Amino acid sequence: MPLSTISRLVREMGAATSTTGAVDIAAELGHRLLRMPVGILLQDGRDDPIIAGSPVDERYTLLYRAQTRNGPWQESRRTGQPVSCSYRTAQSRDWTSLATAMGYGGIAAIDTMPLHACGRAVGMLSVFRFDNATAAVLRARNMVRDFIEIGLTTLWLRHEVSAIAERAEPVLKSLRAGNHIALATGIMAGRHGLSPPQAALALNEHARRRELPLDKAARLIVYGLVSAHELDLAVSNAIGRSGGDHYAGRDP
Repeated sequence: MPLSTISRLVREMGAATSTTGAVDIAAELGHRLLRMPVGILLQDGRDDPIIAGSPVDERYTLLYRAQTRNGPWQESRRTGQPVSCSYRTAQSRDWTSLATAMGYGGIAAIDTMPLHACGRAVGMLSVFRFDNATAAVLRARNMVRDFIEIGLTTLWLRHEVSAIAERAEPVLKSLRAGNHIALATGIMAGRHGLSPPQAALALNEHARRRELPLDKAARLIVYGLVSAHELDLAVSNAIGRSGGDHYAGRDP
């Protein structure tokens, strides 16, 4: 498989709109690189297991489904190491349904290994071999695992960053609004010779007259979009309504 295709598939995994979509791409990547059936079991303990397999072929459907049942997956998950299971091993371990599925698909052995992303174990990669594994196949299998882990890590980091940004947006919005209000209050205090409480009253009066939220009214003042006459009226009404002391008035 050309390196450009591998790179494209890894990018597509990281940009997938769902974890299920990313897992489907991961299985396709493994199959296209190894030219063998490849299964993915994603099971990080937070959601229901996600199963995928490539190619989509009825001969291998039972094998893909078997990834959540008794077989080499449990041992690999427990030890954190790759585990191989031949057809004879499946028979001797009384994994009857797995042995049946291997026989139906013409599979001589299964190589399974843990997948990690974001520093934690998240599932298993399974390669369904038709014959004995060569050194080249083992190297390619490890490459597939690495590519899939890069794609899944990219996907989840992107989702985490997006979630953090979404949670932070109301806070940032509040901070921006607060900054505008503080700046507008300072402008009115300096321009009209008001104390901070009087300037706050005048700003609230301006927002009331404009029928605007306080932060939007403050933004208009900060950006110089309010006439001096309009601010004079807001100050006069606010100070008069509050019964406060006479203010110095706007600087000439």
